[in-house]
Amino acid sequence: MNTALNVAMDAALDSTLDSAMYPLVISPTHVITYSPMMVSMMLSMMVSMMVAMMVPVMLVPVMLVLVMVLVMVPILVK
Repeated sequence: MNTALNVAMDAALDSTLDSAMYPLVISPTHVITYSPMMVSMMLSMMVSMMVAMMVPVMLVPVMLVLVMVLVMVPILVK
C-alpha cells in the first residue's frame, strides 16, 4: 500500500516536473531553490490522494441519506 502510493506519487511528480517545471530542472543551481517547492508539491499530492480516498467513503452515507429522504418525502406528503 505504502510503496504503491510512493510509486504513484513519484510517477505523478515526474510527469508534473516534466511538463510544468522543466526550465527549473535544467540548471543545477535552480534545484536548491526548487527543493522547498518539491516538498510542498509532495505534500499537496499526498493531501489530494488522501482526499480522493476519503471522498467515496464520505459520499456513501450522504448518498444513503439522500435516497432515504427521497423515498420518505413522497410517503410523508401523501
